[in-house]
Amino acid sequence: RRCLASVAEANGMLLICVVMGTESVYQDDGVSAISIGGYQETTALLDAGFKGYKAAQILFANQAMQQYKVSGGSNDLVVGPNASVSSVLPDNTTAASLSYRISVAPLTAPIERGEKLGTVEIYSGTMCVAISDLFALNSVEVLGTSVRQEVNRQERSPVITVLIVIAVAIGCISAALLS
Repeated sequence: RRCLASVAEANGMLLICVVMGTESVYQDDGVSAISIGGYQETTALLDAGFKGYKAAQILFANQAMQQYKVSGGSNDLVVGPNASVSSVLPDNTTAASLSYRISVAPLTAPIERGEKLGTVEIYSGTMCVAISDLFALNSVEVLGTSVRQEVNRQERSPVITVLIVIAVAIGCISAALLS
């Protein structure tokens, strides 16, 4: 029996086709081949693949997928993939027909931006067409850390305002004395 492994590329898709156990058909003389086993099957399979499917980008790098409350966190967390993901889909697939199954570990602050937190599986009907890791798209501080920083910022704010007022007053007095 004959086996044939082939690769073909068109319209942004790379297809791999493997046929096994095919038979060649020979003329009555037993020497001259009418068809070589595997070639016709391979052509039919590759044609069906290119005609019935399309390559499509289904996730984008840093695309916000879901927002979560974080235990002990000062703010919500947004998760998404850190790289774009493409897949080969049936021609009739639309973005609205895809479904997403997101799995994220329990979330407790602190969380650093870029930390791997889970996965997303993308389905077209019952067929999983892609899987991607999910990462923190923003950082989450422990509740109270950012509040302390905000209090410190507010405490410094009146001091800066007073210094600006004094500098403007000195500038006005100096201008008045020089004129």
